[in-house]
Amino acid sequence: QLTVSTTYNFRDSSVFPNSGTPNTNVTSTIGDGGNIVLGGLYRWHGTTYGLNLKVSQTITINVSGSCTVRFTGSKHSSLHVKGTADTDGDLGTIDGDLASDGNTFDFSYTGGAKILTFITINESGSDT
Repeated sequence: QLTVSTTYNFRDSSVFPNSGTPNTNVTSTIGDGGNIVLGGLYRWHGTTYGLNLKVSQTITINVSGSCTVRFTGSKHSSLHVKGTADTDGDLGTIDGDLASDGNTFDFSYTGGAKILTFITINESGSDT
């Protein structure tokens, strides 16, 4: 039974403030009262793609229990995303290079309150 649903929209400035000008740095990397934190320098690509992810950036999310974390991918990405709850990569590694912009990929976590960490890793290409 789903008791809480939270959506973090990276395409606007509701979670991470930005200047509103595409391809500029976000001005804060802590959102939702600290429940979601970005590690690394992030640029806001615009309203179509949201954050422009590069290799070795992290997103940590404080969850209250079992959940599904859904990312929206891009046909232009050359990154994988690795999810960790307890041990490195235990939530799996998923290819972020999807057939169409806007397609999604999910990580599932079962357990109690936890901080989940997602890191971008290089597949190939220019997302460095």
